[in-house]
Amino acid sequence: EKAPEWLAHHDYVLNRSMVADIAVDNTVLVSWTNMATLDFALNWVHHCNKAGLHNYLVGAMDGAALAALVKAGVPAFSMVSLHEGEEHAWEKRQTGDLGR
Repeated sequence: EKAPEWLAHHDYVLNRSMVADIAVDNTVLVSWTNMATLDFALNWVHHCNKAGLHNYLVGAMDGAALAALVKAGVPAFSMVSLHEGEEHAWEKRQTGDLGR
């Protein structure tokens, strides 16, 4: 699923201002997701909120995840690069080794 055309990634670039707005006592919790793991990220956000933690940001590794996070009202930033295809190739080769 593609992100809507109106969703420009440059509007969600991680910057000092975004971090400063979210930080509590100079602390920001950060997680990241792609569309395939969005449910896990939304679960994490739910439990952060339930615990009273609101100083978090979620990085979106693809446009569809960014659109979904923004729609859900989650403070999000884009991690999409100009070389998105190369990142996915890396994921296929490397992520199978994570946790081993």
